[in-house]
Parts: sequence; C-alpha cells; structure tokens
Amino acid sequence: MRRLAILMTIPAIVLALAGCSGSGGSPVVGQWGGQTANAPALDFKDAGTFSGNDGCNSLTGTWYQQGTDIKLSPLAMTMMACPGPVSLLSTATVARVKGDTMLLFNQNDRPIGGLPRTGTGK
Repeated sequence: MRRLAILMTIPAIVLALAGCSGSGGSPVVGQWGGQTANAPALDFKDAGTFSGNDGCNSLTGTWYQQGTDIKLSPLAMTMMACPGPVSLLSTATVARVKGDTMLLFNQNDRPIGGLPRTGTGK
C-alpha cells in the first residue's frame, strides 16, 4: 500500500514542478531586441501579453501560439512624431521563433524583420 501511495505521488510532484517552469514551455516568452539605444524591442509574458518599443513609440498587445506561429493581436501604440520611417513592428501580425531569433511577418505573411533573444523573461 505504501508503494502505491509513493507511485501516486510522483505524477503530482512532476505536474507541480512543470507549473513552476515560468515560461509554460513556450519559446516566445522573454525579451527580444533592444540591444542598443532606440532599437526595437518586444517583451512577451506567460499571460499572453506583450509590450515593447519601436525605438520611439510604445506598443502593447496580446499573443497566442498556433503551431509554430505566434499570432499577435491588433496593437495599441502611441503615436509620437518620430523621425525616420514608419515602424515595422506596428505591421507585425505573426512571429516565429527560429533558434535565438524572432522573425516577424505582416498580414500577407511577408517577412518584415527579426529580433535577437536578449532575455528569458524569468
């Protein structure tokens, strides 16, 4: 009987430890970009939210994973009068993680840029 109790406890411990992993197993959770001043950066959270900066404007939204695609919600973004071209981050609708790079794509699935991983989000 004692052996059965021990065997029943092991799966519960494994599940409890998996719940403490922080990233929920998703490779998207963490910080991407922002290696230099005014460089684009995104920060993805376990809760399915993200925030970031395109070097001038701040942005926020929600995300969910569908296969290898990370679907990005319509963004809320500040509209500062910034010098230079329009932010490509504002047109991103899908992201994909390839190694330590997050590749960003527009609504037509055309690549618009990439951000290196700069932090794990833990």
